[in-house]
Parts: sequence; structure tokens; C-alpha cells
Amino acid sequence: MVNKKVTCYSVNIPESMDFVQLLLDNEESSLKPFVLDQYRTIELKYTQIQKNGSIVGLFVTTSRKNIPPAHKPGNGDDYTALPLDDGQGLAYPNVFLYDPQFKVLYLETNRMGVSPSKICAYFEARAIRDSIPTFWIEISPLLKKRGV
Repeated sequence: MVNKKVTCYSVNIPESMDFVQLLLDNEESSLKPFVLDQYRTIELKYTQIQKNGSIVGLFVTTSRKNIPPAHKPGNGDDYTALPLDDGQGLAYPNVFLYDPQFKVLYLETNRMGVSPSKICAYFEARAIRDSIPTFWIEISPLLKKRGV
């Protein structure tokens, strides 16, 4: 069994908005990837409401830089990057669960995937694209590890 690191975050947006609706918005413009920079994009994929009202889904970060090499042990010393088609990259998915009752986002954390600040940038870019005035979002950790 693989252990996954999950971090709990508080999600705050304007009271007039519903984060559940933002997560479940399946309009074509909402599903377009958000370009972080010339090498990385973020997409919100596969969101689904559960029987208990929680939302599960997937944020996918695609990176087109620092592509690692393929290597077959004992077969030469070729360490060139994996060949990818134009526009392709490596995908780093982060599974999440959102509990609307407590406004808590449980996010699988990985080094190359999405971070809370990138999730905020994603939703802020969508708000600009959808002409939503005065939109803001805060995603704050609920518990922090204390220094020893």
C-alpha cells in the first residue's frame, strides 16, 4: 500500500459565491487549462459530487520542462529527455476532496503537483475569464507542523 500525504486547507471565497459550484462548473470555458507559465498548465478534471455532499476531483499539473531521460539499465549511456510530441508534458495529478459543510479542502500533496497558491491563481484566472468582479480566494492550512 502506498502512503499519500494529504493536507487540510480552509477555503474562503466571497459569501455570494459557492465553491461547490466553482468546482462542478462543467462549461467549456471553465474546463480550459490555466497556463501558469510557458512550461506548465493546471486543469481541474473529473469533479463529482458524492452522496454525502462532498466533492472529489483531480487537479492536473502538466510540465513541459525538466523532462527526465528514459534509461534501460546496462544499455549504454543515453540520457536524453523522453521524446514527447509538441505540446505534451508530464502529468502530476493531485486528488482532492472538498467538504462543503466545513469548507475544508483535503489535497493530496506531491512535489511537482498543484499547490494552494496555484489553485488560487487558477480560480482567479477563471474569474477574470468569466468577468466575475471582485473575486478573491484564500486557501489556508488548517494545521501546521511545529518546528522542533
